[in-house]
Amino acid sequence: MLAVVCEWCAVDADSVPLAVDGCSAPTFSLPVYNMALGFARLARAAADPGPVARLLRSMIGHPDHTGEPDMRGFALAGKTAPLAAAFVTKLGANGVHCAAVPGMGLGFAMKVADGASAPRWPVLTRAFELAGLIDGKTAAAMRERLWPRIETRRGEQAGELRLEF
Repeated sequence: MLAVVCEWCAVDADSVPLAVDGCSAPTFSLPVYNMALGFARLARAAADPGPVARLLRSMIGHPDHTGEPDMRGFALAGKTAPLAAAFVTKLGANGVHCAAVPGMGLGFAMKVADGASAPRWPVLTRAFELAGLIDGKTAAAMRERLWPRIETRRGEQAGELRLEF
C-alpha cells in the first residue's frame, strides 16, 4: 500500500511517517501538496478503463461505504459530470479532506491544523466556488446539505460558520 501511495503522490517511502487509523488500516502522513497531486492523478486516470475508474465509480455508487455524502446531486459549473458525479471526496483523520475532479483532472487537499472536522466542507465549498468549479446554486446546495449546523439541543440555530476568504 505504501509503495502505491508513494507512486501516486510522488513521495519517497522513507520520508512517510506511518500510523494506524480508527478502522485499523495503515495510514500515511503526507504533505498537503502531495495528497492533492495524488488526487489529481486519480482524477486524470478516471477516464481510462481499469482499476482507478472502477474505484471512483464504486466510491460514487456507494458513498455510505466511504463515510462520504452522495455527491451525485452536485454539478461542476458549465460541465457535464463524468462518472455520474462532479467530484469525489474522501475525508481523512484529524481534519484531512481530499477531492478528485475527474472531468478536469484536478486534485484538492486540505488539513485543518487543529484536526477539527467542522471547517472541511465549508473550505472545500468556498475553494471550489472561488476557483469557478461550482456555481452559486451548487455552492448554496452544498452549504445546505454538507455544512455542519450549530444548534441548541432543541434544534434551534445557535450560530453559523462563516469563511473570510
